[in-house]
Amino acid sequence: MRNTVATMTVRRFLLVLALGSLSIVSLCSPAAAAPRRIHIPHGHGTIYVHGHLHGFRSRVVFVLHAHRGRTLTLSMVRGGPTVIMLRFPNGQEDGAPGGVEDVLPRTGDYRITLSEHLMGGPWRGPFTLKVRLH
Repeated sequence: MRNTVATMTVRRFLLVLALGSLSIVSLCSPAAAAPRRIHIPHGHGTIYVHGHLHGFRSRVVFVLHAHRGRTLTLSMVRGGPTVIMLRFPNGQEDGAPGGVEDVLPRTGDYRITLSEHLMGGPWRGPFTLKVRLH
């Protein structure tokens, strides 16, 4: 009986330790902001989107509705080292440091995620993203 009580105590301790660790991780991890919808008038042209990254693991997400066959070009105009990821409506992704260009395979919402490039020097601050749809 003594062995069973000791085993149960150890299990409880491990459970409390695991839950405490999860709480600490969730408090330390930055909350992902809701995606910001952007719009390009007439379905083609160039806009500049401004935002702010808060450092390591910070990210900003934009959503753009675009039509199949258009070319989408994303490039950093101002800010530190970043990675730009483009997620297609079908879940496929493309991304690169500083920018990306793709011919869009289908009509739908495209998710643009901008984050600090972990291989570059750490930074935080304002950025300007050029979004061109042609």
